Amino acid sequence: ISVGAGTCALATDGRVLCWGAPAWTDDPTRPLPIALPGAATAVQLGGGAGCALLDDGAAWCWGANGAGQLGRGTVSADVSEPPAPVAGGLRFTDLDVGSGFACGVTTDGEVHCWGANGHGQLGDGGGPRSSPAKVALPTPMADVAARSASACALAVDGRLFCWGKYNWHSDERHDPMDMRSPVALVSLGTGDASGCGLSAASELHCWYWM
Repeated sequence: ISVGAGTCALATDGRVLCWGAPAWTDDPTRPLPIALPGAATAVQLGGGAGCALLDDGAAWCWGANGAGQLGRGTVSADVSEPPAPVAGGLRFTDLDVGSGFACGVTTDGEVHCWGANGHGQLGDGGGPRSSPAKVALPTPMADVAARSASACALAVDGRLFCWGKYNWHSDERHDPMDMRSPVALVSLGTGDASGCGLSAASELHCWYWM
């Protein structure tokens, strides 16, 4: 289950069912399927947009696209854009949706982000992008987490890298920063200015971006 402008759930048969967002389905009061070309393995919501990862690795997104956060190479004032694939033919193993942007980990361990970039949340030092742009990271990644204006990626070797707006005083990092975790991590979760990661020994390590 993922919650954003509405709520979406992944059914056991791979359908994505959403409710609570009037622009996405005909009846926001009950779960209705999002029109996708195949079975989904994950769904993520952020702001007014949603993205699903399909079983073939393709990412399909829908909803608001005012910052290019649907990744289809266009920008639109429409908040109810129908599902369409992320541009570039990339195949992903993980994805997440922030506020006006999204990031995904490709099958070869690269991180690509798209959408708003006012706080460096795309990690490429440039401006907003309506199609995926590669984040310069030193090693293959396994996981990515996007929040309101920041993102973090977990490397295959357990190192953690973050970029974007990293505290309540509006400090920004426009390229990935090694968070220098004291142990290798195997999973992570982040909030707007903090996060936690789990080690292989099931130890929880948390940080606040100052």
